[in-house]
Amino acid sequence: MRWIAAVSLVVSACASGTGVDASSVVASTSGPSVSTSLPSTTSTVPPTTVPPTTAASAPSVCKGYSEPVALGSITDPDLIEVSGIAIGSEGVIWVHNDSGSAPRLWALDDSGAVLRTVAVSARNIDWEDMSIGPGPDGVTYLYLADIGDNLVRRVSVTIYRFVEPASSDDRAEEVESLSVTYPGGPADAESFFVDPRTGDSFIVTKTPTGRSTTFRIPAGAWSQPSIEAQQVATIDLGALSLVTAGSISPDGSVIALRTYLDVWLWERGAGETVADALRGVPCRAPAAAEPQGEALGFDGNGYLTISEGVGAVIYRIGR
Repeated sequence: MRWIAAVSLVVSACASGTGVDASSVVASTSGPSVSTSLPSTTSTVPPTTVPPTTAASAPSVCKGYSEPVALGSITDPDLIEVSGIAIGSEGVIWVHNDSGSAPRLWALDDSGAVLRTVAVSARNIDWEDMSIGPGPDGVTYLYLADIGDNLVRRVSVTIYRFVEPASSDDRAEEVESLSVTYPGGPADAESFFVDPRTGDSFIVTKTPTGRSTTFRIPAGAWSQPSIEAQQVATIDLGALSLVTAGSISPDGSVIALRTYLDVWLWERGAGETVADALRGVPCRAPAAAEPQGEALGFDGNGYLTISEGVGAVIYRIGR
């Protein structure tokens, strides 16, 4: 993951004539393009060009956010590759490490202090994102996405889910797993979220071209051991805009994707599906200048971001 981030920053900087300071590099000069398809496994519809947004024309969903505010820094020396965030039902910040780490979660407060760690009865091949969402009988579940595939060779990836641990729990038991394949074969991905309205899960791929595919996993898929995901949208954020995390607001009205440099938001109407929303024009929202930002999570009327690295800062963008 680190070499991809470095290449992205260096190439973008050279193209713009700047140094490699992330805060001075823009991800795309042409603005995003998007396309959507019916839930088919064979769609190859090219993206439809979307005019770049300006401050005056940006959708209202991006207006009113504050500049990033540093809440605190992570001090646990074992937590150095934060790749996913989910805000728990009591405001706990759940995070996990990337590949190579033991299968466990950290529960943090907003200062970055560790409240506890929770072991998860699962494998961590390459955990890349997580989400909170509905489970059976309306119970709140945590979802872990073991979807990273830098070499694009994994025949299948795995989503795990389990009831959100209580404050007294130090282990997540009764962990369910779902094996997922893609219709076009292996793909690298780091973005995952669960729709709070439907319980469907979504994976967004990560490509150097910035043209990412969105796959849907129906909520009902958990009744079986494996499923082929459905391609439902293609999003083009511009060359080198590698999608590293995703999230959706607690009411399902805003979808967010982040790259190493930007945060993009899509507004979703009351009667729209996630694919419907992705047909709209996204806009850039405030983003902190982070060395390797790979985590994003909504916390009500704002969102948090964290980078990989030692002593990573927790940033909040409020509204």
